[in-house]
Amino acid sequence: MIKALVFDAYGTLYDVHSVKKACDSPFPEKGETISAEWRKKQLEYFFQRQMMGRYRPFDEVTRDALRYACKAEGAKLTKENEDMLMEAYLELDLFEEVEGVLGKLSDKQRVVFSNGSGNMIGPLVNGSKIVDDIDMVISADEIKQYKPAAAAYAHALDRLGVERNEVLFMSSNS
Repeated sequence: MIKALVFDAYGTLYDVHSVKKACDSPFPEKGETISAEWRKKQLEYFFQRQMMGRYRPFDEVTRDALRYACKAEGAKLTKENEDMLMEAYLELDLFEEVEGVLGKLSDKQRVVFSNGSGNMIGPLVNGSKIVDDIDMVISADEIKQYKPAAAAYAHALDRLGVERNEVLFMSSNS
């Protein structure tokens, strides 16, 4: 019997490309391309670090990816704009169906399990409309192992106190 429903955050519950609006502010007409490159590099960087055994917190990976994306697009990134765009990552839009779906699943433990470091995923969930629908937030940063490492999923199972066959992990990411 399923006891816990575990959702990835970035790209599953939250639209990472909703930062496009924030990117357009300092870099008109470049928001979409910066957003796309930012996410692409973010994924590449944490996967590469995981494979090399050189963990860095997700906020650092995200900042490095932002710097790369701006440079690749010829957008001069000031410290002020960098901080503003990193702040935008704490206020990502929910996908429109998320609230309704989570509301219908209240008979199960509803959990966010993210590669996001605590200083990113905590404010994102706590500042969103689904905060009351989430029973627990788990960060891969707690064990310094990014998903999809088996150790990350084992950590989530330990935190939940459930067996593997009692949980559904859901993600829109590969």
